[in-house]
Amino acid sequence: MRMCVWLSVLWLSTLTPAVAGFGLPGRLVTAEQLGLAPRVIPVMNGRQYLTHEDELLVKEVLENGSTWHIYRPTRAFSTTEPSYHSAADVWGMLPVASVTVVTNDDQGSRLAVTAGMQEIRPGDRLLRPTTPHSAEQSDVPPKAVRVLGGLQDHHYMQDWLVLDHGAEHGQRWRIEHQLLGQRLVADVEIGDTLDQFSLAQVISSQGPIKIGDIAKRIDREHE
Repeated sequence: MRMCVWLSVLWLSTLTPAVAGFGLPGRLVTAEQLGLAPRVIPVMNGRQYLTHEDELLVKEVLENGSTWHIYRPTRAFSTTEPSYHSAADVWGMLPVASVTVVTNDDQGSRLAVTAGMQEIRPGDRLLRPTTPHSAEQSDVPPKAVRVLGGLQDHHYMQDWLVLDHGAEHGQRWRIEHQLLGQRLVADVEIGDTLDQFSLAQVISSQGPIKIGDIAKRIDREHE
């Protein structure tokens, strides 16, 4: 039994985030922003996914030649608990692909995939590229925040985490666990901030991360 546990710890210690190969970060958006984002229109043959060779369509007339990122809304979050309702405070957006508008007319716009991470599905949303920003910091920023969940509904979260407080872009936080008397550490880095929420990417992890875990801010001089 002890050997199995140590093998699991060794395997977990090698995990790194499932980062898009083309560097597309996860995003947070409000329910209003989600509702306004253009949707990928389903193809006519009834398939539930689209390949990079398919013609992608949106009904909105977008600027010809403009660049957009495709995201998939995965989970909604509130400050109290994860929620699947549109009334929640923010939605987590999982990166899917980058596209360019190749033509448009009064029927909508046609898109070409320029880089991709996974298959594109009808209903995926388009967002314009943005410059990462930080939350407005109070005079005394928190030294600890709570993990509300991950962008993907995994039992053990290893990719993108939603935290219950705004934070500075690029800031690092640490989650610690004890397993069989051993100290296990996961480090995360803030990638996006919206209101009182932050999206953090797992940089390294020696163990599973769970809802309710506490992350403590790493002082820059100790990084």
